[in-house]
Amino acid sequence: MKYFVRHLSIGLLIVALTGVAVFAKDKTKTATVTFSDDVMVGSTSVKAGEYKVKFNEENGEVSIMKGSKVVAKATGTLQPRADKAHSTMMYFRDKTLVSIAFSGQTQDVVLGASGSTNGSEQ
Repeated sequence: MKYFVRHLSIGLLIVALTGVAVFAKDKTKTATVTFSDDVMVGSTSVKAGEYKVKFNEENGEVSIMKGSKVVAKATGTLQPRADKAHSTMMYFRDKTLVSIAFSGQTQDVVLGASGSTNGSEQ
């Protein structure tokens, strides 16, 4: 009887922990993007090329990475979109990145104090 109770409790514990891991929401959004021209991200100039963009919802930090090296950081806030983004899109104003729409998301990440995302799309 002790054997059965012990294994049953271990089994329930495993199921409970697995359920928590499955339902935990990922707080980091990532995408691979290509800048066709040199751009400004925050106060940092980023050369044209392919980069990984990460947004951490918990601290509002946007990181632009080349390989494992962070080349630029900026703060960002989430703002609702009218519809779900079909692909990752970036919006620029005067070659400065002002917002990112990650594929499948219903919110834009707006960088810095920019309140409007009117600009060119890349």
